[in-house]
Amino acid sequence: MLFQGARWQRVLKSSRHYDPLPSNGADTASAYKEIIDDNGELMESGKRKKPRRVGLQVLYLTSMLLALSTCILAVQNWNLRRAHSYSSGFDTDLAPARSSVRLTKYRFTGGLDVDSDGKLYRVIDDPNQPQYVGEPSDAIDDAWEDIMIASEIVLTGEEAQSIAHRTIRDRQSNGWRLEMDVYHSLHCVNEVRKALDFEYYYPGGKAPYFFRVHIDHCLDYLRQVVQCQADLTPLTFFWSDQVNATLPNFGDTHTCRDFKAIHEWSLQRRAAHPGEHGHQE
Repeated sequence: MLFQGARWQRVLKSSRHYDPLPSNGADTASAYKEIIDDNGELMESGKRKKPRRVGLQVLYLTSMLLALSTCILAVQNWNLRRAHSYSSGFDTDLAPARSSVRLTKYRFTGGLDVDSDGKLYRVIDDPNQPQYVGEPSDAIDDAWEDIMIASEIVLTGEEAQSIAHRTIRDRQSNGWRLEMDVYHSLHCVNEVRKALDFEYYYPGGKAPYFFRVHIDHCLDYLRQVVQCQADLTPLTFFWSDQVNATLPNFGDTHTCRDFKAIHEWSLQRRAAHPGEHGHQE
């Protein structure tokens, strides 16, 4: 019996210790609340389980995806703006001609000034350069002819894909004949110029019956061109002691499409007989 008593004492000492149950219902509920988590699961060692990190991981992943999407949209928007700009061309531009677009800084010439007698005059910056206005002369007419010679062009093959069946066929090459708007605008400038010297260009005062309506068309067309392009270059002023007033400084520098590059592109595709009617398809 002594042996068995000692044996039971060792068993009792090594057994797990249990806290006594509470004596009333409220204490019992409180005790169960301490050992059961919010999801109804038993907690280890009577301690509350740590909150799961799944919610934080989802939030982190969502934030990363949102940031990535924002970056992608920003890059796409930048590429879209770059693909349709003054320097790279718009979707309304003649597609194959976009390759000729170059930007250049150009200081405008032909400004106005006042001489010592207070008389207004037009400044000619370089007399050796072609002149496009002034008293009528063969030199001025030739300068305009050099521009307008490339007004009508003919496109064939892949270059014509964007314009095919939207214009007429060229009789000679069977390509597609068209004119870029810049040349039509220049044509209008030239027609208004010639209208200022009516007697020179229309001897005897015999103008075509459509003369006035043509000039009105050109002036209104040029108005729309200017408003469409809406050059935002600031026009500054300077003080003139001769007239005791401020005058505009027309010699400011502008950012322009390089017309020489566009003109060279057009010359390589110019129609053999400008003004000749083709046939519609």
